[in-house]
Amino acid sequence: MWYLSLENNLFLTNLYNEVPELKNIKIENINIVDGGRKVTLCFDMPIYAENPPQKWVNLGNNTVWVELDFFDISELEIKSMKTLEKCDIEIKYVENSFIINITGTVDASMIAEYGYIQKVEGYINNLNLD
Repeated sequence: MWYLSLENNLFLTNLYNEVPELKNIKIENINIVDGGRKVTLCFDMPIYAENPPQKWVNLGNNTVWVELDFFDISELEIKSMKTLEKCDIEIKYVENSFIINITGTVDASMIAEYGYIQKVEGYINNLNLD
C-alpha cells in the first residue's frame, strides 16, 4: 500500500478500515521548494474517513485532505498539466527510494529518498455536500 513506507502514517491508517488507493483524486497543489530538493503534494482523499475523530464529526467535515512531503529529490518531471483534478497517484518504495507517478490530467514523476505525511486534516468541501 502507498502509505506504509511513509513516515508519520499512523493517524491516516486509524482514519480508515482500509486506506484507499489514490485514484481519481483532486490534487490541490504540487509545490517544489528548497531548490528542488523538496516536493510537497496536497490532495483530497477519494473517500471520507470511516473512523473520523469526534472533532471532525462535530464540525461536519466531509473531506480528508493530505499533505505529503518528499525530500532529496533525484528526478522530477512534469510533462503536462491541464488541471489538477481526476489524477491517480502511485507511490512505491523500491530499493530505498520512493517512486511517485501521477497520471491523468497531470503527468508527472519523481524519485525521492524520503517521504513523510506532513498533515492529515478534515474540512467541509461544499462540492461534496448532498
